[in-house]
Amino acid sequence: MMRLSTMLLLPALLASSCTGDTLWHRYAHVNANGWHDNDTISFDLPAAPAEGTYSMDIELRTTPAFPYRCLCVVRQILLSHPDGTYRDTIFLQTSDDGQNLGGSGVTVQSFAQPAPDFHLSQGQQARVQLFHIMARGTLSGIMDLGIKVKARR
Repeated sequence: MMRLSTMLLLPALLASSCTGDTLWHRYAHVNANGWHDNDTISFDLPAAPAEGTYSMDIELRTTPAFPYRCLCVVRQILLSHPDGTYRDTIFLQTSDDGQNLGGSGVTVQSFAQPAPDFHLSQGQQARVQLFHIMARGTLSGIMDLGIKVKARR
């Protein structure tokens, strides 16, 4: 009886865990020795399912050792078939002017910042590259960087 109820419950759980319009959502771990200014974090997106405009959130997970109120990240999108490049700077705000943390979590803080939308043709692939442009060459307290890509309606 327990197996039957589990089998009936599993599809409902899977259906409720779907992310709607989210096409891709991944994190990359940052080296425990810090994120160096010559380190690039890359994500290879699958081929676009349809031509259209896509949104992207840049996501950050930090430890309490992260000392900054804002993280400046360059997002570079390299497109293939047809080739093209998008490049912009994203400012991830991690606290307000009163230095109150703006993320969620207790021992690990999570932050997300929308990046400018971009266009993909059907079947087009993209590589998203992230690197920081902070004055300090090595940043401590960063655990993961991620991206979430959604289709715009």
